[in-house]
Parts: sequence; C-alpha cells; structure tokens
Amino acid sequence: MLILSNKKWHCINNMIKYLYSSSEDMRNIRSNFLIQLHDVINFDKASFELATRKGSNVKFFDSIAYNMDPDYIGKLTGEYAAFDTISWFFFDDTPAVSKESDYSNNKIRSTSKFHKEWMEPQNIKYCLFSRVVHNAILYGSINLWNSSNTGDFSEQDVYILEILNEHLSILFYRKYPHGINQKQTVDYLNGIPTKYNFTKSEIKVLNLICNGLTIKEISAELYISESTVKKHTSNIFKKAGVKNKINLTKLVIHP
Repeated sequence: MLILSNKKWHCINNMIKYLYSSSEDMRNIRSNFLIQLHDVINFDKASFELATRKGSNVKFFDSIAYNMDPDYIGKLTGEYAAFDTISWFFFDDTPAVSKESDYSNNKIRSTSKFHKEWMEPQNIKYCLFSRVVHNAILYGSINLWNSSNTGDFSEQDVYILEILNEHLSILFYRKYPHGINQKQTVDYLNGIPTKYNFTKSEIKVLNLICNGLTIKEISAELYISESTVKKHTSNIFKKAGVKNKINLTKLVIHP
C-alpha cells in the first residue's frame, strides 16, 4: 500500500463525506468532485462523462469539463470515440483506474488518429482514467489529462483515484440501481431560462450545450442547421453575459 500524507487523507475523507452527504444533483456533484480532486492529484485538464453499455456498444454523454472547452469533450465522446486506444477498458464489470501510458507507447501515439487530432491540439500527452461501474452496470468515466511538461501520472495518483472511484461507483448505484441513459439526463437549467428570458428554441439549445453536445450534434438532435444552432448560441451568450461555453456551463452549474 502506498503511503499518503495526512493532508491528502484529510482531503480524501472530506471528498468521500461530501459524496454521501450532498443533496445536490449529480451534475453539481461531478463538477465539484473534479474541483476537489485537483487538491489531491495534479492534472492540467479533466472530464467526467456519464455512460451506458449495451452489448458491445458503449455510449458516453453529459460530459463535465474542467479547464477544457466543452466542444473538445463533445468530440471525444462523439467523432473520435471510435479511435480512442483504450475503449476496450469499459467492457469490464468492476471499478478500475489505469494510466494510458501502461497500454500505449510513443510509437502508438505518433500514429494514432486520436492522439494526433484530439490530444495534440490541446497539448495533452498523458491520461489517467477510471471506469465507474457497480454490480456490472457502467455509469461513466473520469479522465485526467496532463501535458508533457506536467508529466505522467504517478502510482500514488492511481491509488487515490482508485479509492475515490470505488465510492463514486457505489454512489451512482444507490441513485440509479438500474443504470442511467441519455434520455434520463435531467434538465440542469435550474430557473436560468426565466432569469435570462431565453426563447423556447434557445432553451432547447442551452440544455443540449450543458449536456455536452457539440454544434453538429445539437443540429442533428433538433433537426436544425448548424448555422441556426450557432445563431441561438450567440443569442444565449449575449443574454447570459458570457463569452464562451466554459463560462456558460459554470453559470448553469453554479448560478
């Protein structure tokens, strides 16, 4: 067993206490979890996706981003999902944590479409990821990302995330004993539409933005053109007084 400092154990214990005692919705819990996690694991960027698994098909959705553009997360769970070199990881039935560098070397990275087109533009080289699952039900994944300057994750980082991932898996099972899917994802807007006088069309777009969908995905979901989605998004930004999706998501999660 690895030895942690008293300070880190104190933070971990507080995080576990928060998970089981919080009355917030799961989106706020996931967002706050990533913020608190940064106190015990050093990472540059992070995301926390929900997931469902049916047979050989795994679907990720409703991503929470930490220090990342939500559009990039949408691409990760959308067009680049098929090129992810560790997608096989999500077909096991027990909670787990692993480093991508344990499975892919520099040669794989240099030839992988996922690494070249998704990771490199964000200055990402290393990933620590988890499988949030309980009683053979997949609930989601935590992804922590580091640049080459920050360096790869340590065995201590793996150990800490393993502890917390076990509790997250139990928490999700208690709240969703039969699993969760994209249609069950709740509306997280919490009175925001009335406050900012959004139209019905803007509310639909806003909710999908907060569920991690890209402009292309919103266009397909609502059967409207991408230019119309961009127009609604621009109006939403103006009414909410924000300049980008990161600030918009923060506004919705912490109004």
